Amino acid sequence: MKPLSCLAIAAAVLLLAVPLSAGTFVTNSTADSHDVNPGDGICGDHIDVVSSHCTVRAAIEEANAIPGPDTIVVTASEIPHILAFGTLTVTDNGTAIRGESGTSMLDGLNNPFGAPILDLLSDSNSVTGMSFQRSRGDALVVSGSFNVIGGGSSEEGNRFVNNGLDLPDSYALRISGKSASGNLILHNFIGMTGNGTEPFGNSNGIAIDNEAHDNVVGRASSAWANLISGNKGYGVLISGGAHDNEILGNVIGADITGTRVAPNGSGGILVRSGAHDNMIGNQIDSSGNIISGNDGNGITVTGSTTTENYVCRNLIGPDITGLLPLANGGDGVRIENGAHSNYIGGCVVSSGNIISGNRGSGIRLTGTGTSQNQISHNWIGPDIRGFGGFSSGQDNSNGIYLGEGASENIVGGTMADRNVISGNNYCGVLLTSTGTNANRISGNFIGTSTAGSSTLENGCGVMIQNGASHNVVGGNAMTEGNVISGNRGLLFPYGAGVAIYDEGTNYNQVTGNKIGTDSTGTRAVRNGSAGIIIGAGAQHNQVGGTSLAERNLISGNGSGAIVPSLGRGVHLFGNGTSFNQIIGNAIGLSSTGSVLANAGNGIALVDGATDNQVGGSDDTYGNAIAFNRGHAVYLADTGTFDNSIRHNSMYTNDSLGIAIRRSAQRSITAPSILVMDNDTVTGIGAPPLGVVDLYLAASDPSGRGEGKKWLATTTADINGSFKMTAAGLGSVDTLTAQATDIEGNSSEFSINVPVGQVTDISDEGGELPAAFRLEQNYPNPFNASTQIAYSLPSAGLVELKIYNIVGQLLATLVSTPQSAGNHVAVWDGRNDAGIVVSSGVYWYRLTTADRTESRKMLLLK
Repeated sequence: MKPLSCLAIAAAVLLLAVPLSAGTFVTNSTADSHDVNPGDGICGDHIDVVSSHCTVRAAIEEANAIPGPDTIVVTASEIPHILAFGTLTVTDNGTAIRGESGTSMLDGLNNPFGAPILDLLSDSNSVTGMSFQRSRGDALVVSGSFNVIGGGSSEEGNRFVNNGLDLPDSYALRISGKSASGNLILHNFIGMTGNGTEPFGNSNGIAIDNEAHDNVVGRASSAWANLISGNKGYGVLISGGAHDNEILGNVIGADITGTRVAPNGSGGILVRSGAHDNMIGNQIDSSGNIISGNDGNGITVTGSTTTENYVCRNLIGPDITGLLPLANGGDGVRIENGAHSNYIGGCVVSSGNIISGNRGSGIRLTGTGTSQNQISHNWIGPDIRGFGGFSSGQDNSNGIYLGEGASENIVGGTMADRNVISGNNYCGVLLTSTGTNANRISGNFIGTSTAGSSTLENGCGVMIQNGASHNVVGGNAMTEGNVISGNRGLLFPYGAGVAIYDEGTNYNQVTGNKIGTDSTGTRAVRNGSAGIIIGAGAQHNQVGGTSLAERNLISGNGSGAIVPSLGRGVHLFGNGTSFNQIIGNAIGLSSTGSVLANAGNGIALVDGATDNQVGGSDDTYGNAIAFNRGHAVYLADTGTFDNSIRHNSMYTNDSLGIAIRRSAQRSITAPSILVMDNDTVTGIGAPPLGVVDLYLAASDPSGRGEGKKWLATTTADINGSFKMTAAGLGSVDTLTAQATDIEGNSSEFSINVPVGQVTDISDEGGELPAAFRLEQNYPNPFNASTQIAYSLPSAGLVELKIYNIVGQLLATLVSTPQSAGNHVAVWDGRNDAGIVVSSGVYWYRLTTADRTESRKMLLLK
């Protein structure tokens, strides 16, 4: 090359050092040096124009010294601009720093400890096409307002990689302070290199803190606004009272394709320390963020002063297609440590998130003071189509988890606010631990597709356990009930629609729901084991209510072989499971009153459940229990007693209305109707001073067992005799009666007696019997059941037992002290194990302290 003259060299240097136009400076050196004479309009680091260079630092210093907007062009170079003299600071408004598609590199390796690379203290500046790397602290700090970092295209975006060498809590980009407002961050790669597929992380991605407000990270309707992935810590932090900021349209935790993980190590987004009124996502269109593939939670909202933040229209856990999982390693969204009044979905109608496929729960709320958060309009578990689900990576993953004292939160609201919580491995909603109180789960689809018409199963629907109390599943308005159906865990007690467990899990309400049906209540979408299970010491819980809106429809549940001791509609079990109310429900019926059977008993109380109430003191409490493939109500085991079953309507169940087995209910026996005369019904065999309810009986092949319509109530006398009025009956009507003793034990129903065939089988005239007497059973021969009347002239221990023809004991009907008087026992043709015996001749034997008598009877089928 021909050497230039000194004049030519000087001219060339001046051409580079003097602005190309007013306020434009073009760098010609990658060194780090100061401007020699700021304000002279020339970017130069030496008084000798031949030796002088225009460095990035010199250009910024010159621009700061000249009022008005300036442009700094940072030329591309394979060698980065390595800084050594500290932070580059922009103090003049309107400075534009332009690089060339990320090939103009600022490197902070030789800067002082913890120093940022660039600090925008002023307003209306822009930084485009730059690459920031190896900062000692933050890479770029924005303290002013209306600055633009990046631009409208990928060429204008900046690259931030490997920043924060000294400080693990530093960020690639920090927007900080009360004056930091109205800034736009767009089309940047933060933690990714190359074409956006190679992670090269910063300590953290973007921080908005110290009351910075009204800033926007991303843009609505952008294919990808910023790529914030591959960082060691969090992708985005909103902290320190920052408010009214928007994070939208970004990819956070995946690569640029949105189909492969590029995790932020600590999590996607962290909101804490008084941050409020910030928007993650978008409430208007579908330009939410993709927050998937992070090693921690997708979003964490934490702290007692963190409130009124919104999370809307994001994909949290799925890939960009919404069809495949790209799991966050923790929960999809976690709200904890007292964060309150935040909104997950529900910013406006149909502004919910798709939160599916995460390794932890979809949404997790924990801690005392974590309250009044609202979760609505989300799909939690389904894919973007609404009928396919993502199996979470761990067996204990829930759709929504509320625990450790989270209280007064709302999941759903009305059907218009509903979440679809389906396809989760463990439970759709889990409420657990003492202090997790007063949460409301209302209006949701739990276990179904988004249309509410088919199964998209959770392991269980709603589980309340470990002392969680005073929570409401459903509500007392017609629109607040949930559809809790299609939940099918393989092992009991999972697969229930609603499960309430453990000592201290008290005073929860399950009202107004459809459990086991589709959203119309006309087709079965079964829960696997039972509609509702209450057990292991749970107390004072209420299922249903006295108003139509509070009634649960509990139908279509269970499948396969009938399990004799399992309630497929409602099942109560275990010692200490007491004082629970099952009232006002429809069990085994569709919403139109037609057949929608549970595959077994409508209700079961077993294994020590005591002092529970099925129905109540009048018809407003009664349940309709019909069409079930077993008994309407089944009670079993010695420790199961003092359960009250009154004012229910039972009919067309495959077996008895009430079946008592294995000495449950203190072995109370059914009363007997003896005579009806001028609308007056009399009978015997009730417990002394017990309550007797008379019913219009449903036709039943057993000849007894189902009371369809309550007619009258009276109290038995000390001898168990009773009398009541039942007007308006016709000769074709059939009566049955049921008794409840003074301890609350309700009996089975008596033998069904047609009104036109009621006869007096007693000749005692109401007086105490003069002698011991054992009557022939009636009817005899019999099919299914028969009654055995006997008289005792004095009180004492009584045993009435059934034997087969070779003298083997089959069943003990009575083994208890009884008062003097007339008594009736009923045998339903079953042995003490509850197994129906075969046709044949049997003996029954009555034994008192001084007398034994036996008679034969014939069972024909």
